[in-house]
Amino acid sequence: MDNRNLFVVDGLERLISSMQQSKLLRCAITDCSWAFKFMSLNEIHDCYEAFRRHCVDMHELALDDSETTMSLDTQSWMMRLAKADC
Repeated sequence: MDNRNLFVVDGLERLISSMQQSKLLRCAITDCSWAFKFMSLNEIHDCYEAFRRHCVDMHELALDDSETTMSLDTQSWMMRLAKADC
């Protein structure tokens, strides 16, 4: 395995390890109490779905909005909602 592949594998191992320790993702919007508890990477799709429903219900995201993106910040374990650059 070359150095680039080792870097990717090491990064994934660190991500999985930190996820196993954290187990809780939060909404990055100030004063928002939404959180999603998970046990493994297999649940990340469920997390994105739950976060999208939360944003529709609490942060006025339109159901058919295709310009807004959701992202996962693994440094702070926050889900972020951002308007996509057009």
